[in-house]
Amino acid sequence: MTPVNSLFKGRTALNSILDVASRYLSSPRLSVFDAAAHQSVGLPLTNGFSRFHYGSCSITTFARPRVVARSTALVISPQHICFSSSVKHHDFKPRDPQSGDLQNSVKQVMRHVPHPVAVITATDISSHPTGGEQGWRGATVSSFNSVTLTPVPVVSFNIKQISSTYDAIKSSGVFNVHLLSEEVESTDVAIKFASGNASSPFHTEDGEIESFAHLTDPVKTASWGKLAPILQSWDDKGQLMVPFRFHCRYLGDKTVEVGDHVVVFGEVSQVFHDDKAFHDQAATLPKPCLVLATSSRRFVCQQCRQASAPSKRRRFFTSSTRLQQQPEIYDVVTVGGGPAGLALLAALKSSPVTSHLKTALIETQDLSKIHGWSMSDDQYSNRASSLTPTSVASLEKSGAWPHVDQTRVQPYDEMQVWDASNDGAIHFDWKHESKQYNAPAQTIATMTENLNLTRGLLKRISELGGDSSLFSNTSVSQIKNGDNDVKGFDLSTWPALSLEAKNANSPVKSPTSIAARLLVGADGFNSPVRAFAGIDSKGWDYDRHGVVATLNVQPMENADEYQSDMFADESSMSNRATAFQRFIPSLGGPIAILPLPNNHASLVWSTAPAHASYLKSLDPASQLAMVNAALRLSAVDLKYLFTLPATSPRADESAHESELRWRLQHTPAPSLSRQPPIVQSIQSGTLASFPLRFRQSSSLINPRVALIGDAAHTVHPLAGQGLNLGLADADALASTIAFSVEHGMDLGDVMSLERYSSERFGKGLLMGGGVDFLNHLYQFGAGGDGPVSGLLGKARGWGMDLVDSVPGLKGLIMKQAG
Repeated sequence: MTPVNSLFKGRTALNSILDVASRYLSSPRLSVFDAAAHQSVGLPLTNGFSRFHYGSCSITTFARPRVVARSTALVISPQHICFSSSVKHHDFKPRDPQSGDLQNSVKQVMRHVPHPVAVITATDISSHPTGGEQGWRGATVSSFNSVTLTPVPVVSFNIKQISSTYDAIKSSGVFNVHLLSEEVESTDVAIKFASGNASSPFHTEDGEIESFAHLTDPVKTASWGKLAPILQSWDDKGQLMVPFRFHCRYLGDKTVEVGDHVVVFGEVSQVFHDDKAFHDQAATLPKPCLVLATSSRRFVCQQCRQASAPSKRRRFFTSSTRLQQQPEIYDVVTVGGGPAGLALLAALKSSPVTSHLKTALIETQDLSKIHGWSMSDDQYSNRASSLTPTSVASLEKSGAWPHVDQTRVQPYDEMQVWDASNDGAIHFDWKHESKQYNAPAQTIATMTENLNLTRGLLKRISELGGDSSLFSNTSVSQIKNGDNDVKGFDLSTWPALSLEAKNANSPVKSPTSIAARLLVGADGFNSPVRAFAGIDSKGWDYDRHGVVATLNVQPMENADEYQSDMFADESSMSNRATAFQRFIPSLGGPIAILPLPNNHASLVWSTAPAHASYLKSLDPASQLAMVNAALRLSAVDLKYLFTLPATSPRADESAHESELRWRLQHTPAPSLSRQPPIVQSIQSGTLASFPLRFRQSSSLINPRVALIGDAAHTVHPLAGQGLNLGLADADALASTIAFSVEHGMDLGDVMSLERYSSERFGKGLLMGGGVDFLNHLYQFGAGGDGPVSGLLGKARGWGMDLVDSVPGLKGLIMKQAG
């Protein structure tokens, strides 16, 4: 599907209000910013007239396809928009350039008026050299926006090139920006200045100066003539027409011409709030501002407040528990305490930009046990992962990697890949590749146990003082939208969670209900957060199981007579850390031996469920024989071994051991530069299996919801990229949150989260789809022993030999993998 661009006719301001979201959706959607809820709502678009109802607000559009530069776009003509916006009250004081907080002042104002209607005023001194009221000019714009805050605040707006107001700005070099309130008089003034200066907006019908027009400098100094006029008035209730005003210096060298309009940039030199700024007094609470305009130039006030917006989300709950009290508010709430969720929390806590955020991580397991996890040096967990250099770098950036026990970490720089149904093989050697280009040696990946990584992340979070954010032994019983409390906060668009603590003696007492500005789903492939958000997940089960175990392997240099008999041509290469992967299509998938420290290795064998059950039913000696056989015997011999009885009548040697010993004498060694190691034993209690599946969410984000890790995408373990995808998601989401905080954005708004989605959705889909394609490629033609299957097997072998013999192609694959 191709992302849809948008072309809007009518007022330029609508570009900041309406947007056809460029996301991977089955149909284009109209994204409308709700300033009251600080979020955007996606509505489906169709050709022709469309009418949407959002609470008490209605939107009517007319859309038609149009070809623009060989691409198809939808031309959207808004017919009527009635929208609402209210701002939260915060303390606000007038700022001046000497206060050092000018940037903060601009940021606070723009937070309150995300899409304001503004009146620009200036004095034309080219036609009236003495300035004064004869040169006053003004125009209404609804494209006003902030551009940057550093090194100095800069704002912008769009105006026609042939405009007396633009001429006045160019001649005087200064202008005022008035952000209008929601009062009725403000609407009348906005309409008055939208009619152009020919209608004399500063004057009444009798030619008198309007009561809302004032001199900027009541004392006529030498430069008073070129200063821009100000607009201000009060109604009968004492309400101000202009709650905010910027005094700006025109940046003529930055002007951009677009069609018959120009984009004007101005450097903010002073921020005013209410009339009290004239007397240099502290301001009161900010007032709501007029925020929208329609193509008919009728300015719409925000009194049509959202009454009751029916949620499109599905509620998730596991019991009859309901939110009975006002929930405690958090900035970021993560459900799921696996590596991805913990990596996100560690990244947020380690960044000076986001460390102040109120965060929570909810996990059903007891994280204190993982924090205190330990094993002896000759014992390893059966769930280990291969971390790419990028994943290690992200862990180093958050400060978590030094807390990972390095004695239980094994980097490797070599990988042997071959196929059981042919002689094809590929030798990936990153050390040799580095020497060719005189580059520093690098590792392709680093093996470590998942528990070792999780413990390191927990230690880093504890070091950062984040233990209070960990709600361990706690389950989520319900997720729903919050309530609109007329006496408190409007949380009707915020995810609200009901929590149940499993352990009353937990050191961290979790609240019973919390509301999240941003809810992150790191809760696995069957994600309740994803279900609450109404995000679809597509995919399939592979009808395969992954068999895992911890192996004790024999060092190459200490190979005994048994090994020498099997491999008389074994080279004298040193025992470098090497990963081995052999494709066995006839048994359902590949077997991989990944190195761990102290002559240990991690087994990952993808095979049919019946074969996985068979392997688990064998005695330890037979299991050991089957693993060694899978690395050496032909596919035909392996299929025969799976037909042997699970129990052996002989006490001294199992049938599998006997068959393996005899068949190895008649089996040539694989044509590899380094032979796979002999597995000496399988660590007791580590052989297990789990089903393999592919899942891809249709989106990574929704308003106030983001998905990471397996909740977003579950992939086949063929390339060992599942955990790396989750860590990359966590790193990207943490960066997105930091960007939102730095720029004064609502971190839960869907437009803020688009930054994360655009970075990770395509990469996750490409990785998951690529691994799925590779898996199907090696399964194609593996269902039989006929000539077609044999031909396909040989074709795969030729392909592997081609990759191995073309340096550029193999180097490209190695670069991408690294």
